[in-house]
Amino acid sequence: MIQLPLRIFTKSEDFPFCIQYGYHDTECYMHGHEDFSELVIVLEGSAEHRVGSEHYPISQGDVFVINQDTEHGFTGVSGFRICNIMFRPEVLFDQIYNIRQSAGFQALFVIAPHYLQNCRFSSRLHLQSQEFAAVKGMIRDMIAEYNRRQEGWQTYCFACFLQLCVRLSRLYQLCDTEQHRCVMQLAAATAYMERHFCSSINIADLSEMSVTPSGNSAVSSKELMVFLPTHILPGCGFRRHSSCCRVPICPSGKSPGAAALRIRTISAAYLGR
Repeated sequence: MIQLPLRIFTKSEDFPFCIQYGYHDTECYMHGHEDFSELVIVLEGSAEHRVGSEHYPISQGDVFVINQDTEHGFTGVSGFRICNIMFRPEVLFDQIYNIRQSAGFQALFVIAPHYLQNCRFSSRLHLQSQEFAAVKGMIRDMIAEYNRRQEGWQTYCFACFLQLCVRLSRLYQLCDTEQHRCVMQLAAATAYMERHFCSSINIADLSEMSVTPSGNSAVSSKELMVFLPTHILPGCGFRRHSSCCRVPICPSGKSPGAAALRIRTISAAYLGR
């Protein structure tokens, strides 16, 4: 797999961020991201989004996140124009605790990208006309500032990017497909952990948050297991002899297969607080 480092797009280590328009008249080769995540907003046209061996149709208004080490590319392009926002989440979101406490943020930027990489997960955020126009305006403003590089441009772009992330996270919470609902159940548990990282966290409570009320599967014919961290902080209240909490998110009863989702065993974001 071809791995693209962020330094191809920006040389800044202090502000690991790049935003640009992407015009694709031909297919985009399969590649991975060596050290960054990518927020993609489809502005015009359509294509097949290839992730590993899977193909998913995407079109104007679709929004998704590709995290590090996910192999993807575009085929079957037709008038395909996108906005690529490339960034290092561990740097830009490190001190922004509030946004990480949002279930919508956890769903869009953490859980859904993992599903996309490891499961047959085709759902994505789709912007309706009014929100699409608003997001296009935010992108246009951000790109203009990024290219002008006037005094304070990094702060301006960072503030606009955070505003965009919050807006998209809120919209993700409004999605009402079966796959989105399952993602949001798990995102509620991870957001709860972010909000209570210094408190005693009851694993049983997390288990209840992570089970969909309907029991429907977000991943067809699979049982999704969640491995929750138990050594985040000494005062978190997890029992050290319990190395993980095995939570059946979506019992299918159809297949013995399972997709294992590992969420932060020992995270620098937690230990650094």
